[in-house]
Amino acid sequence: MLNEIFQSEAFSLYGIPLLICLARVLDVSIGTLRIIFVSKGLRLWAPILGFF
Repeated sequence: MLNEIFQSEAFSLYGIPLLICLARVLDVSIGTLRIIFVSKGLRLWAPILGFF
């Protein structure tokens, strides 16, 4: 069933761009949190967030 979904034209047109958009939102959010933690002196959490 998942194979059919992943190979459908609708997934190619809408699913992949949506996944890319969500990945970028998550990436920017984690980067912002990392910068906030560095500025507040929480230097232990910054490399952990940078890893992800």
